[in-house]
Amino acid sequence: MNRIDIKTMQALLALLSISLLFGCTKYLDVKPDQKMVVPSSLADCVALLDNRSEMNNAYPVIGEVGSDHYYLEDINYNAITQVGEKDVYRWDANANVNLNSWQAPYKVIQVAGQVLEVLENIDREENQDEYDRIKGSALFFRAFAFMQLADVFTLPYNKDKVENTSGLVLRNDPAVNYMSKRSNLKDTYAQIKADLTESVTLLPLHTTIKTRPSKVAALAVLGRLGLVIGDYALAEQTTKEALSYTDELIDYNGINESSAMPFAQFNKEVVFHAITTSSPALNATVSKIDSELYDSYESNDLRKVLYFENNADGSHAFKGKYDGEQNSASFAGIAMDEIYLSLSEALVRNNKLAEGAEILNRLLIQRWKTAQYTPIKFTDKSIALGMVIKERRKTLILRNMTWMDLKRLNREEIFARTLVRHINGSTYVLKPDDPRYAFLIPFTVIGTAPSIIQNAR
Repeated sequence: MNRIDIKTMQALLALLSISLLFGCTKYLDVKPDQKMVVPSSLADCVALLDNRSEMNNAYPVIGEVGSDHYYLEDINYNAITQVGEKDVYRWDANANVNLNSWQAPYKVIQVAGQVLEVLENIDREENQDEYDRIKGSALFFRAFAFMQLADVFTLPYNKDKVENTSGLVLRNDPAVNYMSKRSNLKDTYAQIKADLTESVTLLPLHTTIKTRPSKVAALAVLGRLGLVIGDYALAEQTTKEALSYTDELIDYNGINESSAMPFAQFNKEVVFHAITTSSPALNATVSKIDSELYDSYESNDLRKVLYFENNADGSHAFKGKYDGEQNSASFAGIAMDEIYLSLSEALVRNNKLAEGAEILNRLLIQRWKTAQYTPIKFTDKSIALGMVIKERRKTLILRNMTWMDLKRLNREEIFARTLVRHINGSTYVLKPDDPRYAFLIPFTVIGTAPSIIQNAR
């Protein structure tokens, strides 16, 4: 099947873009160019979903900026010119985050919804395998974008309060005149789960194009979802199934520790490639790794030399990004090590300590110098859980997951952390139960779509 050309794809995307601010009258008055192509074929759907810059490269970075694995010196903080970025870094209650943090994921949702609408008018018998792959991909992208948005714009999931906690705008209708309003958190995660569950039945097991979703990727995100909502049976079932299809890890002994970027883009552990937007706070030339976190790696742990490089002042910068790029964005996709860690945690939480230790050992033996790793044995559940979560933090740096983990683990007193920043002589604190864990929706969105209720402060 031939793909449509770039100009046609751009026309399709332009047509889809006119309603992104949801409910703003001036956008409803825009008349699309008559030469724009209305998507109507499988080829059109493929072109929309394969547009990497729209679908894979612009997920919210604000959770990473607000996380505690790094810090900025005053001189570097003061040099940031974007006020919103500085406010996010110090957890300002009124931080007006970049509009793209909201708009770009909703563009993914908009495209996915348009594709699903087009498929309703196409005979599946025309090409069943491609039809199913496209439908599964659209469902995956929609769920993935919703989950990225929920990580930063909603409060932590509490099963006793989800019906009365604000969720997301569940924009599944691509119509321009769709009236946007927020759902509750229960419906938000139910939507994500439903989309992912259906996508698992439609997607191919693997894909050679890592910007495209696969069954393994959908299972991995369902595993994330299970951890977020505290459904550890779901987390165990889905991540175990994912590992039954593929369990390949990189042996860190084979990577050049002197390399400026040790991990190649689309390396063999990457299951699904995605990245966030960029932030000056995350530039490796200014962003310094928390010293306590750095010191937690033992001398024979290869992550210590492959993830970090030494700065002249004795601090450390992060170089272990899984997207293979020297930029100020974060990897936001799915990699095999995350699946191992999610399964290990789920097994421990489900009182399967020996199995949880075995999975963690399979991962860590590939991360330590040859013959230097001593396998772990779990006998106490609370100690075992603490070890798994510690290794999760040490492994998943700049994977756009730290904020998600902070939120979900803050529900448990033993893992709750109070975050502290020291900036220009002032101290800023973020407590575990703080409403600032849900960033404010960008003011422009609220101004153009007053039916969307702002997060409380």
